[in-house]
Amino acid sequence: MTLQGRGIVTEEVALLYCSKRGIVSRGIDAIKKVRGETTSSIVDLRMTNKSETDRVSKPPNVPVTLKLK
Repeated sequence: MTLQGRGIVTEEVALLYCSKRGIVSRGIDAIKKVRGETTSSIVDLRMTNKSETDRVSKPPNVPVTLKLK
């Protein structure tokens, strides 16, 4: 287990001194998952169904062909 996983180094220090932030961040998330801790501040993320997206305003139609002069 890593120093951060054993609680010797904080998450902030581990990310501050690492050379590959993405890899270290994913490792920290894996440790948190094992501990049952949250890894994101997003709590109400959900998929929308087609009927919900139809109610949202749609972008304007784009012409299929362009006329060149």
